[in-house]
Amino acid sequence: MSARPIDGVDASHRGGRPGFLTINDDSSLSFPDFAGNRFFNTLGNIEADGRVGLFIPDFKSGAGIFVTGLATVDWRPDRVSHFKGAERIVDVQPEEIWYCTHALPGPAPLVSTWPLLAETGVW
Repeated sequence: MSARPIDGVDASHRGGRPGFLTINDDSSLSFPDFAGNRFFNTLGNIEADGRVGLFIPDFKSGAGIFVTGLATVDWRPDRVSHFKGAERIVDVQPEEIWYCTHALPGPAPLVSTWPLLAETGVW
């Protein structure tokens, strides 16, 4: 019998309008988080073990940025209120950042947007 893994990976899309990812004065990153499938897997994983990895693609060029760091979830209404429909803010303190010119096989056209994007207001 094989041993069961004790760690795992949760891959969840987090995104929004251009500019959804903010670089803060302390060099941390923040982004609003909206209702998804209501399983809260990602948020639970952050609470249990704050290690995260972010992939930020540039679909026009095929380049990408990879970030690893520690995340926390901020539920304070004063921060969340800046983003219509957001329920919390995720903050990430980067530990390593890599830039890759060919992270994607090439440029990728926008096929469709998230159906509820218009409901997130204008930032």
